[in-house]
Amino acid sequence: MSATHDLLTESDWGTTPVRAVIEAELAPYARHEGHEVVLSGPEVELAPNDALSLGLAIHELATNAAKFGALSVAEGRVEISWDRIGDALARVDWSESRGPEVTAPTKRGFGTDLLEKIVAHELRHPVELEFLPTGVRCTLLVPVRTRGEFALRNRQEAVPGH
Repeated sequence: MSATHDLLTESDWGTTPVRAVIEAELAPYARHEGHEVVLSGPEVELAPNDALSLGLAIHELATNAAKFGALSVAEGRVEISWDRIGDALARVDWSESRGPEVTAPTKRGFGTDLLEKIVAHELRHPVELEFLPTGVRCTLLVPVRTRGEFALRNRQEAVPGH
């Protein structure tokens, strides 16, 4: 998660591209020989809080994939695609394949709760999480806001004498 914070700091807590958030969170896993990580999508900029929530979700998905899923085997594949689905919303799809066979968990764990409750609450949209035999799939709907909708402070010209 520090990777997403670093991106936000570099942007002076302005907007951050979806691709940059995903690349930052996948960096520790994408370097392993044999893994295939495929990213595709247009330029979409996210507000700081939404970028953090997306980063948290991708971090959790990548950690689980590295422990149990497609990133735990050399031939594993993770595909992440995103697109705008309106002026104020982007859809991000995570899909694992060529990993160990997946079985649906028999009880809810921290990661599932994190995605389906915390991330969904922060993004203000439900998170779809599927445990298919061929791999985990997750769909996130992420708000796309203009800077005026999320600015913590407006930069105004200094008032003379102050």
